[in-house]
Amino acid sequence: MKETISVIIPVYNVDAYISECFDSILAQEHQDFEVIAVDDGSTDRSGMICDEYAAKDARFHVVHTENRGVGQARNLAMEQMTGEYCFFLDPDDVLEPFTFRYLLQLLKDNNADIALGVSKNFRVAIQREPFEAREYVHRGKTELIEGVIFDKNDLKPLERKTEKSVVNWEFFSSLYKTSLLKEKQIQFLPISYGEDTYVAFDYLLEAKTAVTTSTPVYWHRRNPTSTTFRYHPNYLDETKLYYRYYYELFEQKAPEYLDRVRIGLDAQYYRRCISAIERELFLSPPECSAEEMSNTIFTVRNDPKFQEMFTLKNIRRTAKGRFRMILYSFKLGIVRPVVHLYEKRFRDHRLKG
Repeated sequence: MKETISVIIPVYNVDAYISECFDSILAQEHQDFEVIAVDDGSTDRSGMICDEYAAKDARFHVVHTENRGVGQARNLAMEQMTGEYCFFLDPDDVLEPFTFRYLLQLLKDNNADIALGVSKNFRVAIQREPFEAREYVHRGKTELIEGVIFDKNDLKPLERKTEKSVVNWEFFSSLYKTSLLKEKQIQFLPISYGEDTYVAFDYLLEAKTAVTTSTPVYWHRRNPTSTTFRYHPNYLDETKLYYRYYYELFEQKAPEYLDRVRIGLDAQYYRRCISAIERELFLSPPECSAEEMSNTIFTVRNDPKFQEMFTLKNIRRTAKGRFRMILYSFKLGIVRPVVHLYEKRFRDHRLKG
């Protein structure tokens, strides 16, 4: 029986890492796969490296397009996938040799719609540590929502954000059935952050059975040039879209959980606003003036939803050290003097980055 896995990879300016990513696919114990790499307008050698692999291995397919963002790149690849199963992989990350074989076996043994694995972070070299292998099967809508979706940090209340999840599953360390993705027309959102977990939630709300595992199958590189660590001048606007899209998803597919979803989304909104302030201070480009930084921070601080949660108690929960003191000042409305006071330090930090 054919068990092809379509590997979806959005590619943008990762020529230093992409070969290691591709090689980890070639090293898979399960060799029945197709790779659909979308070169999303790269300006380095990433697109050329993709073409080199495609020239050597017919299982690699490359699409070159103008830069439209990671979500649109994945959507484009999904239109072309032909495998029975789908796996999403970022181009600077690495797989274990057993990843495809193990997740596929889990999915088949449990007659599941999705197998959710664990990811681990690394910077330069992968460091494997002992772990206890545990597998959980979740059947039916209630178990999927209670045991999988609400176990995810994205929907936990603010006071529980630091709690350890039962299984640290991720969107990009999971194996999906292509048929369900296509049947329910599940696609990525036009936002830069949170578009991946949205797809996982959408899929889980349509699935009948999921199996999770504590076995690390995916290595996520802490790449300082990735979207996760990038300055985003419209982060507050993206956060508002994030909130609306997620709320509407549960409003449509699980309205009985809306009260709990709202609490989790409020907490996530608060944390993303804190992140917007942090990005403005530490990730803004050197040419960004203190006045521009101050104006952006004022906009975030004065956002009505954020203001409701921007309390001294929550600041203590979400910040430490110097950044906590900065947030205390911002809470009091002391923004411009603080930004000007630290402007040189911030600029030096950004220049070093």
